[in-house]
Amino acid sequence: MTNPYTLIITTSLLTGLLAGFIMHRSSFCVTAMFRDIFLFKDGYMMRMLLILVVASMLLFQLGNSSGLLTANPFPLLGKPSLATLIA
Repeated sequence: MTNPYTLIITTSLLTGLLAGFIMHRSSFCVTAMFRDIFLFKDGYMMRMLLILVVASMLLFQLGNSSGLLTANPFPLLGKPSLATLIA
């Protein structure tokens, strides 16, 4: 696998499959998170989701600042355009 795009696609696919399997087995459901807030006034799972998002943002920024993530923006995304901002 000398092509960097093949490596990016393969890594993304394997990571997505692993994350999906783990979320499926742990009954991770965003719809149930919103249901619990409105029906039962329980925001425990939504807090976990927000912590997960914030932690991933911090880890991504840390990796980017330390030089571990050198491709920024990622090579498959291309240059930002007006259509991206409007959509």
